Amino acid sequence: MRDGDVVAVSTEAGRVTLPACAFEGLREDAIAVPLGPEALALLGEGTDPRSGAVAWQGVRARVEATPKRVT
Repeated sequence: MRDGDVVAVSTEAGRVTLPACAFEGLREDAIAVPLGPEALALLGEGTDPRSGAVAWQGVRARVEATPKRVT
């Protein structure tokens, strides 16, 4: 996948499509999604049991290529 490819990101909570943007500072086995409706759709109702905050980390996701590109 390259910058501008549209990818489908799926979790147990939902699925969204987003443009990909490679970032060297992120581990190869991790993704980052900016906070907004797409991120909230992927996180669902999960909360951290100790703080009650939205569970930002530890959500397993699958990333798949789509035939689309952002131009």
